Amino acid sequence: MDFEAQAVVIEQYGGQGIPGLLQTRTYAHTFLSRQENLSAEQVEQRVNARMSRQERQHSDTPPYRWAIIDEAVLRRELGEETAMHEQPPALLEQVDTPSCKIQVVPFRLGLHALMGGALTLLTLPDGTTVAYEEGVEAGHLYEAPDIPQGPKLDAQFGRPGTSPGRAGHSDTVCPSSVTVMR
Repeated sequence: MDFEAQAVVIEQYGGQGIPGLLQTRTYAHTFLSRQENLSAEQVEQRVNARMSRQERQHSDTPPYRWAIIDEAVLRRELGEETAMHEQPPALLEQVDTPSCKIQVVPFRLGLHALMGGALTLLTLPDGTTVAYEEGVEAGHLYEAPDIPQGPKLDAQFGRPGTSPGRAGHSDTVCPSSVTVMR
């Protein structure tokens, strides 16, 4: 998490869950509680750690965040109604702000290269990029020059406001500017 604390840009793809920096406390607790290998104390420690990581977003110089969330994440039942009741408004508060862009990949885009897990790209103040790829069983940190040259967020979906390849452009799906890719 040292790299995340230094990052000036944080780009995330969440295919299985809301990225941690965007989660409400209730969502994080519900999500982490589903991991049978964690005790209640471990869940609480991880929730607190996740919430403390979010504090930087409210500083005078927050990093720019760009999150892409698969539609399935928004539709998946978590088992606790409060978690999914609180999470969408929390996301809406963060979209299209000077320091954040959130986009949704709709089902109609079909299969794509990032479906296997979560990907975070961290751009550091010196311009180098660090990538963290997370799957169900494990995660892997890549530092330059070892960052895989496979599909990255911008190659797969396009930077906000651009229209590369498959993703095309975004259109607004609600008045609060959560965007869905075409």
